[in-house]
This record gives sequence, structure tokens and C-alpha cells, in this order.
Amino acid sequence: MRPRLALLLGALVVPVLPLVAAAPAHAATNIICVNRPASETDCNPARPATIPLAIAAATADGVDSVIRIGPGVYADGPYAFDGTGSPLTVQGSNNGTGPNATILQGGGAAPYVAAANATLRNFRITLSGSGGVGLAISGATATALNIIVSDTPQAVASNAVGIRVQGAKVQGSTVSLDRAAGNTGIESSGTAVVSRVTTRGSASGVVALGGALDIDNSVIDLGDAATAGLRAGWAASTGPIDVDAKHLTVVGGGAGSRGVWSFADDPAMATSVTLDNSIVRGSTHSLGATASAGSADLAVSYSDYQTEQETGGTVDPGDGNVMDIDPAFIDPATGDYAVRSGSPVVDKASLLLTIGTDRDDLGRAFDGDGNGSPIPDMGAYELRDITAPRTTITGGPSGKTNDNTPVFQFKANDAGARFECQVDGGAWQPCSSPVTTTPLADGAHTFVVRATDAFFNVEKTPVARGFVVDTTKPDTALTKKPQKRVFKQRVTFRFVSNEAGRFQCQLDNLPWRSCSSPFRYNVKVGKHRLLVRAVDAAGNIDPTAARYKFKRLKRHR
Repeated sequence: MRPRLALLLGALVVPVLPLVAAAPAHAATNIICVNRPASETDCNPARPATIPLAIAAATADGVDSVIRIGPGVYADGPYAFDGTGSPLTVQGSNNGTGPNATILQGGGAAPYVAAANATLRNFRITLSGSGGVGLAISGATATALNIIVSDTPQAVASNAVGIRVQGAKVQGSTVSLDRAAGNTGIESSGTAVVSRVTTRGSASGVVALGGALDIDNSVIDLGDAATAGLRAGWAASTGPIDVDAKHLTVVGGGAGSRGVWSFADDPAMATSVTLDNSIVRGSTHSLGATASAGSADLAVSYSDYQTEQETGGTVDPGDGNVMDIDPAFIDPATGDYAVRSGSPVVDKASLLLTIGTDRDDLGRAFDGDGNGSPIPDMGAYELRDITAPRTTITGGPSGKTNDNTPVFQFKANDAGARFECQVDGGAWQPCSSPVTTTPLADGAHTFVVRATDAFFNVEKTPVARGFVVDTTKPDTALTKKPQKRVFKQRVTFRFVSNEAGRFQCQLDNLPWRSCSSPFRYNVKVGKHRLLVRAVDAAGNIDPTAARYKFKRLKRHR
């Protein structure tokens, strides 16, 4: 169609080029690289050696700019990224993790990284000292994506704030400041959006100082010391505070801690928290509403929590809540707060109150209980997998065996599966392939193995193999044999065994070979010996073979 359209336009003598709108002056993007490989040919040829020089270059150009920062540790801050005049994006390397991470390292009372109407993504900020702020991000067009804030391995941060967000967005990020006292993970004011974050602070996880905070699909870990997970209102706060929280997992806490807390201490304060589709577990008080002046309200629905505390404020339980039910986290000891298969909070959230994707940025429409209706789960994570693994036994006896400690090999269609084994209906025991049984008595036995995957889906129909242990040796008897002295060249033997199986024969000093009754063969003149032994179905061999000696004589004419 395009060539045909071009011919038509040409025939009509239509001037094509003027129909294309001229690009605005700021549309060209200036890519400024710091410590990036020369192979990135789209970088501005003038390569600043430092981040401050890159900031200066972006500010001076007056066009859309991207600052790309290569791997390494940078300590020449603090840094102020301003995209107010023209859009600015700052990109680090490798999501701030691993050996190729971009790390901005420093401290001090001022924010170490400040961003006004700029987009920041994929780097790590490490703090040290007292009273610092890792990232202060502000402005309606400002976004922080995949940012990690922590203290340094060598020095801790205290009385610090990981991320201070004012009227901006923070997404897919992690704050971990829990090694010293007084730290807050995320602090918000204005109209702020916090989504898909994990935060751990020694004093508070997330604090809303004022304005409206929308927070969703996030994990707030109080550890064993923090006093509040999500707190709306502070002693210095004024005016209304409105927090809309959905799909949170709030865990842990020391003595007197509160998981979600609505707080007011000034007549002008009106603090309102709405908590939906969430899990709050481990703190002294899951939900708290405290108002010494003003008003503090907390409304909760479709959530799993343990306790409530009202001190002048109001906690309003709505529909769909469950009280103090273990959500069955996969591995809380290692910070894995995803729920396992069969969790009582799977498919128990409200579809109408669901927002966004889960903490792993995956969709919420998943049928976690397998009933045909995809309803979201409570908490920050959506169960992804309800398909149980399948196991195949690849080695080991079937039928009879003379090994009373048989070895079995097996595998599952899930490479990360764990196994449990069972013999003769006994207790399930953790096992791995190959596995050797304990000594078994002669008789029939059954070996069973099942697999469990990372989501704790257990194989519903374990695979089983029956076998018989037989360690009893068979006994062989000759029932027909030639005379001790014979003249005929051809002789015949018959033999039997007390067990079903097969036979082996040895004539004179020749090797053992398979044989069956009757056994006929030709012999030369002279002395001979025949040995016959039975081999039963389990492979047991008669240790006392039946034997017979005879002699063929030469017939004289």
C-alpha cells in the first residue's frame, strides 16, 4: 500500500515533506555517558569523566537528556538531577545489584541524591553516618524505578531516611536500613505513589507525613525492632493525611510495635488510612488508631491481621477480613514472604479493590486455588504456580531382588523439586536420588517417592514401585543321570530346583553356561564331571551345586 500511496501522491503533485510536522526543539535526546564502553556509539562524543560533569552537560544543553552511568562505586556526590526545564533520565547498570552495579556512595545531612522531575532507574545508593537521606525525589513527573538504598558494608546509617518522596513515584525499589537506630525506609508528602517496594527500617518502614499516599503491592518488614510498619501522621504533621494501601505484606516488629498505624495529635490533623487485600502479621498490634487531638481512622477489608488497638482513634473492620490465620509464607527466615500453595489467603482478596501488579510485577489474575475463578491473593505476592511436580523412578528393583538394601533412582519434571521417600507405608522421610533403603526382611515391599516444588505444591499421586526381597538360596537336585560307566557317546541328565528360575551347567573344567532339563550332550572317552546349579528369580545362586562323576569306556570289538 505504501508504494501505491506514494505514486498517487506524486501524480497529484502533492508536496510530501511539508506534511511532516517539524519536531520541537527539545525532541532530540542527548545521551551523556559516564564510564561506559566506547562501543556505545550513541553516546555524546564528549564523555564526561564524572557524574557532576554529566549533570552540568545535561543542564547546559537544554534538551531531553539521558545520563548513563557505568558500573562502579561513585563517591563524588551529593548529586542533584533536575529535569524541570527539560526531561532528564538517569540510568545505572544491572538494577543496582551484582558486580556490574552502579553504586552512589556517601553520607551527610543533605540528601545524597536529589531528583526533581527526573527519572532515575537501576542503581544503588549506600549511606553512612547520621541524619542523611539516600534519595529525595520530587515533582509530578519524577519517577524512581529499581533503586536500592542501604547502608555500606563498612559503616551503618542512623536516624536516616532511605527515600523521601514528595509528589512523585517510587516503583520496584528496595530500602534496607535496619542495622542502626532511628531509620525510616520511605517518607512521603504531597501526592505520592509508592508501588512494588520492599522496605526495612529500624524505626519505621513507610511514613506519610502529609498529603495523599497511594501504596500498593509492597513488603514492609519491621524486623525485630521497628516500631511501625506503615505510619500515617507524625508529631510534626499538619493538615489532612490520606493513605490508600492495597496488597501490602507487613511483617515483624519489636515490643509495642504497630503494623499499620493511623496517628493524629493536632486539632488540624485528620488522618485516614484505608487498608485492603493485605497481610499484617507479627507486630504487637497489627492495626492501630491513635488520636490525642484531631482524628485518626483506619478502615480495613479483605485482609489477614491479628490484633487491633484504638487509643482515641477508630479501627473499622469491613468485609472479607480473616483473623490471625497463618498465611503460610514460603520462607520468612530468608525474607521470602510469597505465599505457598494451599495458603488460606490465596484467592481471598477483593477483585474490586485490586490495583497494579504484584511485588514481582506480575499480573493478579491467577486462579491460585484451582477452582476456576481467578481471584487475587491477599498480600504483596500472587501465587504463580499450583501445578504439582511429577516424579519418575528411573532405577531400582521391580519384581524380585536378592539385595535387601536396594538402591532407587528417581527424578522430577521440576529441576528444583525436593523429595520425600516412604517404604512399606512408613513415615515420609526427606531423600534425594539415589537413595538406599534400610535392611529389609525377605518378602514383598513397596517404595514410594513424591516431589514438592518451591511453592510447596506436593505431588498428589506419589509414584510407587513394588518389589520382593528374596535372599534364600535355591537348592538343586539331579533326577536322572547316566550310569557311572557308559559306553554311549551321548548322555542325558535331568534336574530340578526347589524354586522357579533357571539353571547353569559346567562340564568338566569348561565355563558355566545356561542349560535346561533335560540336558543332553556328547562326551569323549574318559572321565567326566557335571555340575548343575539353580539361579532363582531374585538372582540367588545355589552355593552347593549338584554334581555327578562318570566315565565313558571304549567299546572293544
